[in-house]
Amino acid sequence: ERLAARSKKSEDNFSSRASRVPSHYQSTTPTTASSESTTSTTGTTLTTASTTPATAPAEDDGLDEIAKKRAEMRRAREMKLAAELEEQRREEEARKKREEERKKRLNDRRANRQNAAAEEEKEKEQKLKEEQLKREEEERQRLEAERKKQEFQALVDNYKSQHEKVVALYQDTRVVKDTPFPISVKFGLDILFDTDGLIRHQALHQHFIGEGKLTVECALEIVK
Repeated sequence: ERLAARSKKSEDNFSSRASRVPSHYQSTTPTTASSESTTSTTGTTLTTASTTPATAPAEDDGLDEIAKKRAEMRRAREMKLAAELEEQRREEEARKKREEERKKRLNDRRANRQNAAAEEEKEKEQKLKEEQLKREEEERQRLEAERKKQEFQALVDNYKSQHEKVVALYQDTRVVKDTPFPISVKFGLDILFDTDGLIRHQALHQHFIGEGKLTVECALEIVK
C-alpha cells in the first residue's frame, strides 16, 4: 500500500511538471510506469506492478488546450501587428496627402503671384502705350492746328495784300484820306470755312466791321 501511494504521488508530481513544460518539449507518447519492489523484513520478496495511469487522456487534453491558447495568442499578436502596420500605412498616406496638398497650395500661390505680376506688368505696358499714343495724338493735333493756323494766316495775308493794293490804287482819289478804306476783297470759301467745315466767326466778324463783302458761294453756304 505504501508503495502504491508513493507511485501515485510520483505520477501526480510528474503530471504537474508536464503541464508546465513547453509544448515542443513534451512527448506525445503516453508514459507508462511500472515498478517492482521487493521489501520485506523477513526476506520475503513482494512484487507489485502498476499499469498505465488513468490520467493520461486528461494530460493530453491539457496539452492541447495549452497549444490552442498559444496559437490564439500568436494569432492575436499577428492581428495586432497587422493592425499597427495598417495604421502606420494610413498615417503615411495621410501625411503624403497633406504634403501634396501643401505643395499644391504653394504652387497655386506661386502661380497666382506670377500671374498677378504678369498682369501688373501688362497693365503697365498698356498704360505706357496709351500714354505714348495720347502724346503722339496731342502732338499731331498741335501740329495740325499750327498748320491750319499758318494756312489761315497765309490766306489773311494774301487778302490783306490785295486790299492794300486796292487802297494804294484809290487812296489819292479819296476826299478824306484819314477815313479807313472799306475792305475791297470779298471773303471766299477757303477763308470763311476751316478744314472741318466750320465758319470762322471771328474772322467773319472782323470782315463785316471793315465793311467787307462775301462771295455768292459763301452767302449761300451761310444760308444753308
